[in-house]
Amino acid sequence: KFYEAESAPVEKSLALPPLPRESLRAAAGLSGMPATVVAGHEESQPGRFALCTDLEVHLTKRGEDELALRLVAPAAPQVRSFFIVFYADQTFSRVTGLQLIEVMGMRTETLKVVAGQSIGRSLDLRKSEVMNAQSLCIYPSHPEAVAVDKVKIDPEIGANINLTITALQAGKTICRLHAVDPNSRRRAASILLSIAAEPPKVHLAHDIMLPIGRSVRRQLPYKNELSCPMVYKVRSSDPSLVTVEASEVFFEGLTEGNLSLIFQEVPSSVPRRTEVHLFISSQDLAVQETRLLQLMYA
Repeated sequence: KFYEAESAPVEKSLALPPLPRESLRAAAGLSGMPATVVAGHEESQPGRFALCTDLEVHLTKRGEDELALRLVAPAAPQVRSFFIVFYADQTFSRVTGLQLIEVMGMRTETLKVVAGQSIGRSLDLRKSEVMNAQSLCIYPSHPEAVAVDKVKIDPEIGANINLTITALQAGKTICRLHAVDPNSRRRAASILLSIAAEPPKVHLAHDIMLPIGRSVRRQLPYKNELSCPMVYKVRSSDPSLVTVEASEVFFEGLTEGNLSLIFQEVPSSVPRRTEVHLFISSQDLAVQETRLLQLMYA
């Protein structure tokens, strides 16, 4: 199954099934068969022939064990389904394999964020997409990056979806978003979110020496610079290296405290120096701070 931008050209590669066993090749009359010519090239290993059930899908052989598919993705949220049938003979009479291919067309939205920071984004669905749905369930493929805050349906206009977008690491993240009518189980919309995250602005860097082969718990000093009590959310860009013991911490106004971190056990093959970002934000997102943890293993 592939998820692609609607109406966009698509090229995918598939692994060819293994060559038929000698007994099957003999039954198909292929033993001792000379090389055949396929698409202008001599095929020295007969016994793997492919047929697509969709005439608008173009198949080409790529190397000895790979098949290339070229097609155009359907309009969102439609799905293009077809079979690739593999045969042991040129007469297409002995089937050796069968693959079902599904290509879903998805509306594309591009977002730019700063790693570690959260932004709000609103998406609109057309009336023709919502139809008579009384409610919609939204399913993101990356719930840690895309959180659904609110869904509002207007029978005269369509629907509005409020999201909170967060990227924990710089780079590109692709998140699939499906809107489903829970009563009819109809997929109302499919959206492909392309999240481009820029490197964060570092407020403070910490050099931390760590041993190899065992986990260590450390306290990182932090001060609430505001005069009012605050609850801060603390996240790690790489929990496999640094885990935040308490994801939410409370500080009185203008007070200092500690953030409890667990530096996970790492093998000797780990790079001697690596970096992890620690993201600290208030619940109202008025405060969004990034600390750089420079980990040095010895």
